[in-house]
Amino acid sequence: MPTNVAGFTIKSRLPVKEKFSIYGEAGLGIVTRTGFAINNIQVVKNANYSAVLLGGGLEYVLNNKLNFQAGLGWSPAYTKSNEPATIFFSGGLVFNVHKLSATKVIENQNSGFIFPTNLIQVGYTSNILGYGVNNFFSNTVFPIFWGGDVEVAKGISIHYQRNVFHGRKVFSLDWGTSFSYWVSKNEKQRFYTISIFPLFRFTAFHFKMADLYFNYSVAGPSFISKVDIDNIKTGKKFTFQDFMGMGIYTGKKGKSMQRSRYFIIQMATFSRITTV
Repeated sequence: MPTNVAGFTIKSRLPVKEKFSIYGEAGLGIVTRTGFAINNIQVVKNANYSAVLLGGGLEYVLNNKLNFQAGLGWSPAYTKSNEPATIFFSGGLVFNVHKLSATKVIENQNSGFIFPTNLIQVGYTSNILGYGVNNFFSNTVFPIFWGGDVEVAKGISIHYQRNVFHGRKVFSLDWGTSFSYWVSKNEKQRFYTISIFPLFRFTAFHFKMADLYFNYSVAGPSFISKVDIDNIKTGKKFTFQDFMGMGIYTGKKGKSMQRSRYFIIQMATFSRITTV
């Protein structure tokens, strides 16, 4: 019986020793539960509701860039859907991003590599090649994305992205917004989504005539205009957008790439609106 919890929290940290600190966080989230039936008798129904999210834990400073963090998160029970309280234990590494010096910022800006300040993309989506890539990245073996119940036959989207950070050569972070118009696979129902999202781009290969990049975006808050699509109740009108892809920059390269002219070719984007 899969249950997903997604949300936004505000985090506060309190140092207790030179390398140790405690933290607490609080916010709001969306809890979705996929029910099941036995012999066509519904045992547990689908559930979708908003909830308070609380959490806390410990952090230990390993070095200037890495912290080790261990903690737990909690969301309360929801009696209307017979959903018990959820407790999530976590542990892992935290990468610290520090403010760069003015000299380093200028060096990155004039590095000769492409990092567009503003980016507008227009895309067309089709299921002519099937859903194999989407399913591969949302299965239990390789769970990069959440799975969805509704499949799209075609769609048109407009993306605007604004660069907020980039390194000298490889990594960049954008914030973006998008409007997408979709047609479902089975009933040919039309609906649209409006999203905001973070985007991580890795320009991994640099050649004389072009640069090749990979991008990844996860859990972009989205509004979906319909919640009953192809006779499937997908939950609330608040959902999340995930996508990944690859592309190339090609064109004239100058000392300041923000003012240079260039062409962008998006080779592939695989997206899924999470509606379960």
